[in-house]
Amino acid sequence: MNNRPERQYQAEYLGGHKAHPKETKTLVFIYPDSIEIGALGIWIPYKSILNIENTEEKKVSTKRAMMMGAGALLWKKKHLYTVIEYHDGFEIQKVIIDFDKDVETAQPLIYNRVVEARK
Repeated sequence: MNNRPERQYQAEYLGGHKAHPKETKTLVFIYPDSIEIGALGIWIPYKSILNIENTEEKKVSTKRAMMMGAGALLWKKKHLYTVIEYHDGFEIQKVIIDFDKDVETAQPLIYNRVVEARK
């Protein structure tokens, strides 16, 4: 593993890992050979990733809710979350990460690294 990340993203970990059920804000570090979910110390080598995909949910932003009050609950925006399924050496884990506006750069970067690792 390289000690210096090539990229880092502000994100929110939404759960999925059996040892880390609670949501938390975190930095996600992109290394040449792995990713790290910083706040939880989860290292995921690209070679261990079985699948990466997104799921689309509806999300109400705090700002929108404050501006529109209860009416904001009727006006939800589609939001993409990244789901990474990997084998942690013991069993299969799935982690859900909200990269927010960075999803369009972070998810393809991770996917391309997984493809390279499998070659």
